[in-house]
Amino acid sequence: MTDTLRLFLVLFLITTENNALYCPNQKSIEQSLAESNIPGAVIVVVNATDVLYEQAFGYQSILPQVSMNVDKSIFTIASISKTFIAVAVMQLVEKQLIDLDTDINQYLSEPDRKIFHPHYPSHSITLRKLLSHSASIAVNTQGW
Repeated sequence: MTDTLRLFLVLFLITTENNALYCPNQKSIEQSLAESNIPGAVIVVVNATDVLYEQAFGYQSILPQVSMNVDKSIFTIASISKTFIAVAVMQLVEKQLIDLDTDINQYLSEPDRKIFHPHYPSHSITLRKLLSHSASIAVNTQGW
């Protein structure tokens, strides 16, 4: 099992005891970070309404040495946001509120703006294409 996978699996082991939240595998998280050469991380587990667990590990800066802080450390979310968007989209697909193969423009609130492939403007851009990174997009700004 890769160190990164092991780190994420540890999140599932977070439990409640005596109304206090704790992580029984804190040492495992610290070891995984060290083995992966990751200087620090913040783990936050939430449900729909509450923070279930939060813990800072390691350092946000090596020189000068600054410890991670649950409330103050800032992370660039970058490509990880794609995972959250994909999960949200698939939840809507499961509820049959959207369709992966429908033209994305049908879901947009501005009918005058169209998302399209610049070389194939007559071909639909779909959620399936967007989620699989197989659609180049452009915005038609003519008439604005």
